[in-house]
Amino acid sequence: MCRAGTAWGRYDSQDFTLTRNSFAIITSYHWFESVKYSPDYEAIVVIMSNELAHRMWMAWAPSFHLLFSRYPIVQVSDNESRVMWQALLLLQSVVQQQCAIAESLCDQIIGIILQLYRSIDGATRQHDFSPLQVQLFERFYHLVMERHRQSRKVEDYARCLCITPKHLSTTVKLLTGSSAGEWISHSVISDAKTLLRSKQGEHIQSVAHTLGFPDTASFNKYFKRHTHMTPGKWRALR
Repeated sequence: MCRAGTAWGRYDSQDFTLTRNSFAIITSYHWFESVKYSPDYEAIVVIMSNELAHRMWMAWAPSFHLLFSRYPIVQVSDNESRVMWQALLLLQSVVQQQCAIAESLCDQIIGIILQLYRSIDGATRQHDFSPLQVQLFERFYHLVMERHRQSRKVEDYARCLCITPKHLSTTVKLLTGSSAGEWISHSVISDAKTLLRSKQGEHIQSVAHTLGFPDTASFNKYFKRHTHMTPGKWRALR
């Protein structure tokens, strides 16, 4: 949420600009890079773990993700900006509290922020997608979150959904801009990076096994194909 100044960058190879009262939701399934800021730039940033993001998409419907994917940045009024800012400050305060209900409160506040986002700019744009397309994507999304450690083949997900791989890939690409295969590989790589970060002392062979790879070599090859470096090198750079 930008309060002052300007930020410039690229989102999925498209240039973007954040100015006063710009509100953006950038999901982990898209590239966000090359950001530059003006000297007077002021903003509040909330970074969610993949686990929390997945939980929120499940709770608030993955179709929300389609809105964020196509329309990551909205421009809000001064009144809307004040409401958003207060909600974000409240979230920041709750995160800093070490109490039993903090997680539940965070989920509720994030839910409110998502609803505010949709009410500001998303409600009318949801009509860009047919109900059947959105339903298919939601079912596919759930399957990927549940099964990406067991299968990395589009055919397997299409079979579970009782449709052809071509139909699945075409629909997912149309709605999100990324293919079904890219969604699957991104989930696998995102999961792999989380494991590599959180289990520094664990051998890469164990990470490969957790992710369903038959051996370390095949995991290394898959990881390098999608990140241009081996898991070991990626871990060393972090």
